[in-house]
Amino acid sequence: MKKPYFKIWALSMAMILFHIQVLAAAAPSNIKSVESNYELEIYDAFNEIEGLVSFLNENETANYESLQAINSNLIDNVSSSAAVAMNSGELEGPPVMSPFLWGCILSWVGLIVVYATTDSNKAYTNSAWKGCLVGSVLWAVFSVGGGCFFPAAFSFLPFLPMYY
Repeated sequence: MKKPYFKIWALSMAMILFHIQVLAAAAPSNIKSVESNYELEIYDAFNEIEGLVSFLNENETANYESLQAINSNLIDNVSSSAAVAMNSGELEGPPVMSPFLWGCILSWVGLIVVYATTDSNKAYTNSAWKGCLVGSVLWAVFSVGGGCFFPAAFSFLPFLPMYY
């Protein structure tokens, strides 16, 4: 009984997809001009800061504060909130949460995230390892403890005696 319904469903989906393709081919072609207008606006916005970028590439010690102190015309179109993007300081620690929690919650995946985002900083990686060990111990305690207190919920574990 499922086979005829599946065939009808598949045929109707194929017809819907064909209909959508026909409608898409008949769509107006002015979308390309709108895309090119946005592209031109983006290039114009980046052309305004081209001089600043070349100056910063030549002078590695220059930063927003030093350019602001000498009243440079290079930063006329740059706001102070955009200076955060120009900051060359490194982020401290992995994103969102502490390295211990990355290791504790996500185990080896958390270790990889901490290792990759902190450029293999030994202090952060050690903290993630400790979190991974604590998470593993907690998982083992709750698994065995849950099997002892709620045996029906853990009936898939063959080594636990089941009393029900």
